[in-house]
Amino acid sequence: MKHCFRIFILIVIAMATASSAAATEAAADTTAYGRTERKATRFRNDAEWLNASAMYSLLLEAKPHLAENYANAIISNAMLGDTLAVVNILERSMTHNVPIDSVFADVQEITTRLGVSYLYEELLIDSARHFPWMQRGLNGYLLKYYTYRNNGPKMVEYARIMLSGMPESVEFMRLLAKGYLLSDSTEDAVSVWREILANHPDNLPTLLDLGNYYVSTGAMSKARPYLELANRLNPTPYLTDLLRDSK
Repeated sequence: MKHCFRIFILIVIAMATASSAAATEAAADTTAYGRTERKATRFRNDAEWLNASAMYSLLLEAKPHLAENYANAIISNAMLGDTLAVVNILERSMTHNVPIDSVFADVQEITTRLGVSYLYEELLIDSARHFPWMQRGLNGYLLKYYTYRNNGPKMVEYARIMLSGMPESVEFMRLLAKGYLLSDSTEDAVSVWREILANHPDNLPTLLDLGNYYVSTGAMSKARPYLELANRLNPTPYLTDLLRDSK
């Protein structure tokens, strides 16, 4: 009897789950926009770019204020090699006062998820050519992208570009040093770290950068002054133990 009751309960749960799923699907299908959006997503995920482009064009007509629609339309047309369409879509987003940083953020997220992140880089470079007034902001995006990719030479290139406008920026100088380090230009990295500390002797991240670099090379005597100061500014068990054990 108990066995039959359990089977009955399982059947009821299965029916309720199926009913809920069907209700959700039916609710999602109530608008033309929802159906078009699902078609667009399917075409995009299946790399049917021409169909995806057509669907996202319809979605933009219906809701021209959504950054994600612009991002998907850009990606679809970029995959088709239609750079003119990409530029037009960006211009359209500006016309509708859609925050351009939101469009770029969505492009980066979606292209990364789809495994075509190189499109994001190409979009930023092409946009800088077509919209020169946006170039500095786009260079900042490129620096962040290359930092995320641990691309040392490009980090050096774009950190220098950003420093040309903000020569005292510690953030850009630290990224320059990291770029040098990733490019195996360790002496240049050390030089940049020392320059930062010459102007900002209590900059904790840079003290740790330089101190940990010397630790990694086995030069504890060089690391000690930087790590001791870092530990005075922000004591941690790791630094305390490291400094004690290396005496």
